[in-house]
Amino acid sequence: MQRSIWPLLLLVTATVAASGQEAQVGLLNHSAITVNQRTHTVYAVDESHNILEVISPSGAMQHIPVGAGPVAVAVNGQTGRVYVACDGPRAVWVLNAQGDVIAKVPTAARPYGIAVDEAEDKVYVSNTFSAMLTVIDGAGNTARNVKTGSADVLLVDAAAHRVYLEGYESDTLTVLDSVTGTITKLPTGKKHQWGMAMSDGILYVPHPQDDSVGLMDEETGTAHEVRTGAWPCAVAADTKQGTVWVTNYVDGTVTAIKHGQATATVRVGAKPEAVAVDELAGRVYVANEGDNTVSVIDAVTHHVLATRAAGEHPYALAVESASHRVYAANAGGGATLIAAH
Repeated sequence: MQRSIWPLLLLVTATVAASGQEAQVGLLNHSAITVNQRTHTVYAVDESHNILEVISPSGAMQHIPVGAGPVAVAVNGQTGRVYVACDGPRAVWVLNAQGDVIAKVPTAARPYGIAVDEAEDKVYVSNTFSAMLTVIDGAGNTARNVKTGSADVLLVDAAAHRVYLEGYESDTLTVLDSVTGTITKLPTGKKHQWGMAMSDGILYVPHPQDDSVGLMDEETGTAHEVRTGAWPCAVAADTKQGTVWVTNYVDGTVTAIKHGQATATVRVGAKPEAVAVDELAGRVYVANEGDNTVSVIDAVTHHVLATRAAGEHPYALAVESASHRVYAANAGGGATLIAAH
């Protein structure tokens, strides 16, 4: 199958000095899979077949037809509603906890990123090649569009009532106050940012073309950079260990950052595309899109414990914390169970 990348997802091409060859770098949507931690149910989009896969705690799988080109999924654990961004019809499919499609909410343009604020029962949707952010009211499934500037990746800080929007072609983060609607800009100093995570009030923003991660204080806006491997593209925080993990797509490594410094480099598989942490199990999982595997790393020793087979081009990960089930979403279609305890 031909992998689906921007304008359906995102394609970035770079030339790197790796064995004297050119490397084509494709950064895919990490929001392709998610978990309702209250019901222990996993949801994954399958763009190849225009379906949403629903995986129960027992492992039983249900396939629900959605709109063409599903690219991202989010869930409100309090209401049980599931939101699927569908690129083709330019809309978000809304499902209830039973898996019934109860609404189809139009977006401003072609939807890409999606995130839920459970406390306010709002859904935020970025739109490809558009300056508009779609905001869906969860109670009524109605939408309004807010002009924020172009954005791809979203992060909701419900406690601070903030939504962070990251655009690949921008050198700032857009910060939306979810209560007042006020929009501010937070300089990152670099364009070509991809992926985002927050830990202890610090935003971690990878800069793929600069081989660094920007660490930005949420309150003061002050920032500094940490050098990583080649093309950092995904980031996940381990709050138990106080470590932030960054995948480096081109050189097949992950960087561990602690106390604002890079403390370790771990070699994994080819083209590590996504990272997720199971804090209770003390494990870090890295989806290696280039060789169809997932690396399992000890969160304390930083040793690679195992390399597990995944599907075709794994590019997103989800951890169900109660049973320690870990699933990978595959660009080739379907989700793969990587680990369970």
